[in-house]
Amino acid sequence: MKIKILRVVLCIVLAVSCFMLQSNFTRIIPILTAAPNLLLIVTFSVGFLKGRMWGMLTGLGCGLLLDSFSGGVLGYYTLIFIYIGYFNGIFTRVLAHDMVVMPVLLCSANELIYSVYIYVFSFLLFGRVNIADYIKNLALPELLMTAIATIIVYGVIMTVDRHLTEAEKKGEKRFA
Repeated sequence: MKIKILRVVLCIVLAVSCFMLQSNFTRIIPILTAAPNLLLIVTFSVGFLKGRMWGMLTGLGCGLLLDSFSGGVLGYYTLIFIYIGYFNGIFTRVLAHDMVVMPVLLCSANELIYSVYIYVFSFLLFGRVNIADYIKNLALPELLMTAIATIIVYGVIMTVDRHLTEAEKKGEKRFA
């Protein structure tokens, strides 16, 4: 039980830390035109490693965090993040977690879906249809930055998850 509470606390701390870093990333490194979508990586990673329920709950938290500070409609980001957490949770038992390539490819696919969602509901519906500018200036740089950041963030989350899983197994053996 302590490990589950620790997991929740670590997930909250990770989400808030990534949100603050993501919000200030272009200020930290001013030559970049886009910041990696760290909250998407967190949601993807937790869903991919722990399953649909953990992915959805993490997506709910990350989405509400973004919605709270975006000044827009509550639920705008929450909806896409819950779906991302859920659908990546489906791959928990199907795909290998240890390979670097698979998480980067899946997270890049998530970033593409996220970019299409943002384009449709933020630009297309309001008559700003210039998709070439959107792809060149926003979607592609963010996709590249997110793919690179996935290697680091996913690696950290996977390592912490392994340690917590080992601690859970030791705890179960002690009480068995």
